[in-house]
Amino acid sequence: MNQQGIFPQLLGFIGYIVFQVFFARKMILFETAFCFTYVGFLLGLPYRANRIYLLLIAFLTGLIIDAFYDTLGIHIAACLLLAYVRPFVVNTLVVRSNVNRDLITEVSVRELGSSLFATYATLLIFIHHSIIFFIEAGTIQLLAFSLKRVIFSTIFTLITVIIVQYLFLTPKRR
Repeated sequence: MNQQGIFPQLLGFIGYIVFQVFFARKMILFETAFCFTYVGFLLGLPYRANRIYLLLIAFLTGLIIDAFYDTLGIHIAACLLLAYVRPFVVNTLVVRSNVNRDLITEVSVRELGSSLFATYATLLIFIHHSIIFFIEAGTIQLLAFSLKRVIFSTIFTLITVIIVQYLFLTPKRR
């Protein structure tokens, strides 16, 4: 990764973490839908990012969030799984769509389009949230409750991630 790509990513990383810790952490709807906007950073990493780079960034992200949430590794596990399956999901979706893989530099609404990005984000956010809420529940007896939290939190997080994408990403240069 070149020097030009590191500074914007570092700035984005700090922005997502600060937003998550100080604002999104308190965004809870009816004790069912939780907002984990920081996932948007992991979703928007470069398309051709090295898998080890993805896993290291995911580990660091999860570690920082776990430190503020006092969750002992739940976010690390969820972020690592998201980073591990991300290349498979994005490649599968891009191959099945009419997007030219050679032109993609980052995974964003402006590069993939609204519907493809929403599909990509929904799948990965659902996986991430499933890990968080099922580990947190710790028992199969809370399956229905955990699944409800996963579904509503996925919708809530997806909406906030898409809003952030539209607010803070610059239009594609032609």
